[in-house]
Amino acid sequence: MIRVKEEFYIFCMSIWFLTRIPLPNFINYREEWLEKSARYHSLAGIGIGSLIFLAYYLIQFIMPISSAYFFALGFGVFLTGAFHEDGFLVFCDGIGGGWNQTDILRIMKDSRVGSFAVMGGIFLIGAKWLGGSYSLQKIQTSSYPNLLAWLYFSVVHSMSRFLSSSFLYFGRYAREEGKSKPMANQMRFSDILISICFCFFPLIPCLYISPAFGIVFLPLALVRYYMENLMDKWIGGYTGDALGAVQQASEIVLYSGGFLLCLSI
Repeated sequence: MIRVKEEFYIFCMSIWFLTRIPLPNFINYREEWLEKSARYHSLAGIGIGSLIFLAYYLIQFIMPISSAYFFALGFGVFLTGAFHEDGFLVFCDGIGGGWNQTDILRIMKDSRVGSFAVMGGIFLIGAKWLGGSYSLQKIQTSSYPNLLAWLYFSVVHSMSRFLSSSFLYFGRYAREEGKSKPMANQMRFSDILISICFCFFPLIPCLYISPAFGIVFLPLALVRYYMENLMDKWIGGYTGDALGAVQQASEIVLYSGGFLLCLSI
């Protein structure tokens, strides 16, 4: 029972880390819980995706699908405090404006927004909205659109967070200190397995309904491979902002590939 209680606290710490949802009053912050919380990032992603789906489901009663999805994306940004979006923009600024590792890391630590971040943000919003709108239009024509839409949002946010957190085990941290440093020191193979298992909860029903959805794994693998090589080449590993960029790039692929959920129906 004590072990279950501690794991619940660690999961709550994952929610606290990835979103703006406050911790319950009976849970105090402990660094050792934060260090272990990456194992539950994919489970937290299911929760985040479910809340975004709920916003989409309610808004679609008064707005067209594309508009409902746009405002659901805005709700997701509010829910997470633009946590990963900020990392994506910072990463764009660093890679776009720096010429070596020291320069890139300095730019990424700067709170000011540069032109590469602005252009990256425009592309990010446009790509997610266009890809997701098309996918949701297709999903809406299926026999059970609400179930598929919930699975769709859940897979997007669980898979993308798993791919991002997988660097905590397989990659190396590029800074001496930072927000992701504690988890980088603690991520174990068993944590990766736990995270994968939670990814399967929404993924297996999707593959059962439409095996064609498995096609999306190819671009996801390419995105991860490209981002890993980009980080290793220019900054010698990952940073918290770089992990945010991985998560957002994965979101784009998954949102855009959602129409595959309807190909086998």
